[in-house]
Amino acid sequence: MSLEDKISESHKEIAGSRTKNRLTVQVSYAIQLIMDFYSTDFLVMMDYIEDVSIICNPDNPSEIHLYQIKTKSSDKQYSLNAIIKDEWYQKLYNNAQKYQGFVGSASVVCNTDVIHNQEIVFPNEKTSLDEKSIQDNVNKIRKAIAKAQKVNEEEVDLSQFYFIRSLLSAKGHKEEVEYEFEDFLLNKDPDLQVATVKSIYRLLYNELDDKFKNEIDERCTDIQEIFGQKGVKSQDIKNMISCGLAIQI
Repeated sequence: MSLEDKISESHKEIAGSRTKNRLTVQVSYAIQLIMDFYSTDFLVMMDYIEDVSIICNPDNPSEIHLYQIKTKSSDKQYSLNAIIKDEWYQKLYNNAQKYQGFVGSASVVCNTDVIHNQEIVFPNEKTSLDEKSIQDNVNKIRKAIAKAQKVNEEEVDLSQFYFIRSLLSAKGHKEEVEYEFEDFLLNKDPDLQVATVKSIYRLLYNELDDKFKNEIDERCTDIQEIFGQKGVKSQDIKNMISCGLAIQI
């Protein structure tokens, strides 16, 4: 089965709670991903399959990247026991299994650290769960996944799973990403006016915001309708930026 078929048959599978603040963080992180993937052909999908998903080569989908977004007040942290109890990686793993063979990465993104015995579990900005130095703690996650999947621990492959330590704050994330986006565009075209950058940012933010708010019939299997209602293609984003440049000129 192709990735396109898997997506069209997945229906609406959303992981996690739906607090308003968390969803706005979702949009902010999506804009960061747009900057990361900008040089490629992709579609960013909002609140469908996962909190944010990146579909590579959307006209003939070849790979999917899954992102589960978690937030907490900046002065607090999650414990390893808490994220296992709340099934962060169990749910992400279960979702990734449905797209086996097409998953480029599956990541939990969190704006605070995860702690166990007063030590940080994931030491890097992006930590692979395959990293040797953290296997004592990862084995606890692997054990929980194996139990949920009803398989042996040796069968749980975490080579494509990551923890991403987001630097976005719980309250100021929208403004923080706006500054990043401004620098991103100005590096591409130093002649851009700041007012133009801000206008492009608002258009993009509102477009992504609309996509995750869009409701779609869970029985829908039309991939173009799913992509149209819940995603934004990279070419449309680039056209939006080109249009802003043309207006400035």
